[in-house]
Amino acid sequence: MTTREGRGAARGTKHRTRPACAASHLEGGLAWAAVVLTGGRARRLGGMAKADIVVGGRTLLTSTYAACRDLGAQVVVVVGPEPDEPPGLGPDGGPRLVWTREDPPFAGPARAVAAGVAALAQYTPAPGAAVAVLACDMPEVGRALPVLARAVVADGGPAPGRTRPTAPWWCVLATSSGPGGAQVQWLLGIHRWEALRDACAALSPGGSGESVRELLAPLRARRIPVPDAAAADIDTWTDLHARLGPERAARRPEPRPEGRTYRADSL
Repeated sequence: MTTREGRGAARGTKHRTRPACAASHLEGGLAWAAVVLTGGRARRLGGMAKADIVVGGRTLLTSTYAACRDLGAQVVVVVGPEPDEPPGLGPDGGPRLVWTREDPPFAGPARAVAAGVAALAQYTPAPGAAVAVLACDMPEVGRALPVLARAVVADGGPAPGRTRPTAPWWCVLATSSGPGGAQVQWLLGIHRWEALRDACAALSPGGSGESVRELLAPLRARRIPVPDAAAADIDTWTDLHARLGPERAARRPEPRPEGRTYRADSL
């Protein structure tokens, strides 16, 4: 597994840390962090890199990064290939941005979460720290995370960016409406560091292909309803039609030389 810190807002600049983020440290380590998955094959989108899809004037990865910043995360670990244009930090900087990959690539989403957790461990999360685990394909994830954060605080977890936990709080997972009732969003949750770390450590060495549900289902977690739109992801061309409009979404750009990544902003 290769891990490195990301670039700043412009290509070649050094990473900058938002000054306000210093408050999100607890004694002995981080209070809040995030692991964001971007490295799936996106077969139902013809191999388009979801992180590069532009909705509302910014890429899905930038929207996710901004949601993590607003949550008070100090470190955001992105598991997947680094895009040509990394998330902009904005005028006040932002959380430390770290890139890593599961080994081998495309070993499955559970292995990707485990790679992100391994990278995050280098930054010493504090006991009881909160770690958001997210896919990068939800344009309105910034509406869902505050709902989950309030549930964490109510259960004794750390307040975003400020205070230490007051109890061994439960993990929280978002739910949204589905055809058969409430549907658990396994890649939209906030987890207690120790529980998430131990779940990843329990994966069989050398395995692959496990789902995030298999990884996280054993954890003690509360299901928290969030607005359906806040949990809506972009998995198919139909989803992209709904976000961009059929005329733009129907224009599929040419693949990059490596054959699997597309520049969505050329749509």
